[in-house]
Amino acid sequence: MTLFYPIPYGGKLLFSFRLLFGSAMVVSSLLGFTAILRGDMTRHRAWKTRGYAIGLGAGTQVLSEMAGTLIIGPPGDLSKALFMGAG
Repeated sequence: MTLFYPIPYGGKLLFSFRLLFGSAMVVSSLLGFTAILRGDMTRHRAWKTRGYAIGLGAGTQVLSEMAGTLIIGPPGDLSKALFMGAG
């Protein structure tokens, strides 16, 4: 989705964070899939857990942005990107 929508509020840094973490989630899923095809349940579980943890990180973005907004005020492009990255 990041590639097909306009660059979001938060600028190019937020765009880069989304590409990085989205790619990491896809890679984790693919490595987990290849591990299960080989019958390696331990590595499959580890890779799927990593992918799940990245997905849960996206859920904490609202908390980190809210805390930052309460502490320093409304975010600009850089601070919004950093708050989202902290999530």
